[in-house]
Amino acid sequence: MQALNPALSIIVPMLNESEQLAELLAHLQEWQQRGCEVLLVDGGSNDSSVETAQVQGFNVLHSPCGRGKQMNTGAAQAQGNAWSFCMPIRACLSMPMYRFLQHYNNAVGAALISSYLATVGC
Repeated sequence: MQALNPALSIIVPMLNESEQLAELLAHLQEWQQRGCEVLLVDGGSNDSSVETAQVQGFNVLHSPCGRGKQMNTGAAQAQGNAWSFCMPIRACLSMPMYRFLQHYNNAVGAALISSYLATVGC
């Protein structure tokens, strides 16, 4: 039996985000446990961002520095039927996408997610 792709891949480009990462990782762990794919893409941090994410059980992809390059790296690895890019991290904690994820239910289809993302301009 073939495994189903996750409904949603959350791609998080990061660079030197150690001070703001803990709160977001705690939230993203909940969605990872519910079946969402979470891809953290580091652009060459020289702080403890990568280690912080790894200690929390996240795999971290590595990319050349640059948000677009990091987004492309994450997108190339994403397995979800829909993608969400969460950036910058400090804004993700107050943006509509964060609030949407708080109410996200795995039973929601990828089409609804895509419609929502288009509506809020993601």
